[in-house]
Amino acid sequence: MRSGSGVFREDVAALNLDNPRAAVAALRAAGWRAGTPATQGARSSPVLTVPQLPDWVDHLLPPQQAGRTWVGDWAAQVLNAAPVAGLSTPARLAALALAAHCSASRVGVVPLGLPGPCRAALPELAESGFGVELPKYRWLLNVDFAHLVGQRPRTWKEKAAGRKAQRDRKKAKLRGFRYDSDAWKVWRDSASPALQRHIHAVESCPLCLYPRALVAEGFMPTPPRPCTEDTEAAHCRWASDHPDAGRTAAEATVVFRARHGHGPSYSQLCQAVGWQVRRPMRQRIVVGLLEEGWLTETAPVPWTLRPGPLAQSHGVVLPPSRTPAQAGRARFTDAVPSPAG
Repeated sequence: MRSGSGVFREDVAALNLDNPRAAVAALRAAGWRAGTPATQGARSSPVLTVPQLPDWVDHLLPPQQAGRTWVGDWAAQVLNAAPVAGLSTPARLAALALAAHCSASRVGVVPLGLPGPCRAALPELAESGFGVELPKYRWLLNVDFAHLVGQRPRTWKEKAAGRKAQRDRKKAKLRGFRYDSDAWKVWRDSASPALQRHIHAVESCPLCLYPRALVAEGFMPTPPRPCTEDTEAAHCRWASDHPDAGRTAAEATVVFRARHGHGPSYSQLCQAVGWQVRRPMRQRIVVGLLEEGWLTETAPVPWTLRPGPLAQSHGVVLPPSRTPAQAGRARFTDAVPSPAG
């Protein structure tokens, strides 16, 4: 894969796949556009252009930074490394994924979405000397291949976001939610494929930067909190001061989805429109807009707010057409089954 142009058919064929043509067709179906590099003329090798991607995912090294001008060249170095070159195709692809997720310390986490055949090939990869599998789904790259690591150090903005995530985790504990990584994994694995895609979109959103504990708190079922009389009275006063709240909120969900690839949470919606209110009030405001039809969601699934029937009748609707990347991230818009169990 080359940062400026895409992935050449020859690159796919070099993986020694059983059916490289089917692999190219699958890439096209996933949104990769066929064409030729504009800077090299019509006689150049055909390419598949990478669909729109976030600026970075999980702090991966950007394509044009620190000597990685061509991502394809880096991938070729990994695939042609001595311990990797002669292995099976799943093992070679696993080596590429593991190297991409290793930091400068040569330690990385085995990607959650690593395909089953690649995960099964990890022992084969370890025996070849490419690295060592560690407990808790981690991987240690051999020191001889430290130059192949794919992560970069975090910027000061990302470090600040990390500190904010720690504060959010503390707030979650104060609210009485106890995060259990094993229970969250069991719950997530039992969900439907559509719901799992939605969970992944929220967990990996480079704009939200939500810690996993808060994502689990949002998705896992919790008892509803009753609305007090004081909150009801405050909501009545607030509603009279914000007569255009419904349309404002519906338009905000459209903008939010275009940027994030998923709907906002109740808190994110209020923050986006500048409503500085406490948690019980946020809940009451959004519930009121849902009841009025300005908003709709796929209850009980969080992060699914979007324009409701009343907003649609006033012309506030989601865009009818999206880029392939947006469509892949927002398949959850129309209908999402309830969580399993």
